[in-house]
Amino acid sequence: MLYFQGMFIVSFPYSVLEGGYWALVSMVVVAWVCCYTGKILVECLYEDDVVTEPGTGDDDDHCAGGHRVRRRVRGSYVDIAAAVWGSTVGGRLVFVAQLIELLMTCILYVLLCGELMVGVFPSAPLDLTAWILISGGVLLPCALLRSLRHVAWLSFWCTVAPAAPHRRQRGRSAPRLRAGTRRKSLHERPT
Repeated sequence: MLYFQGMFIVSFPYSVLEGGYWALVSMVVVAWVCCYTGKILVECLYEDDVVTEPGTGDDDDHCAGGHRVRRRVRGSYVDIAAAVWGSTVGGRLVFVAQLIELLMTCILYVLLCGELMVGVFPSAPLDLTAWILISGGVLLPCALLRSLRHVAWLSFWCTVAPAAPHRRQRGRSAPRLRAGTRRKSLHERPT
């Protein structure tokens, strides 16, 4: 779910416009449920152990001479599911859930790209379906990236690319600004 959380910040005003106060209430409730389940998942990673010091208590009473220590015994969703449903069913269930989530994320991104292109080029003779197919075709090679190094470079250039038009525009307007300040300073100086 972390993959597409930022998109909803952009659509928040529209959601409130369409849903009214119920949209705000439901967003607060969903946020609370997500926070609560996240805390439960963190608790599932740990187990409490009683550590006893030798010679301080009876072997029957473990809490008399010891203290509780939280120890991390699980490291992933698969480990938690294996502890709850068994290693066979739990692992497969988590795999299917993560696969569905990733596929839905990819579909959402391609749909978002198509809708963005319709908004950017409203007079183009292409409809939403055509833009979605074009976006999917352009984004398909990203699925073939095997190295995180390539993913990191792609992410870097996708982050830097939107700044290029602003720098180019600033480069065009900078000489005019400097010329304007030069003229001003020449007129303000006493001769």
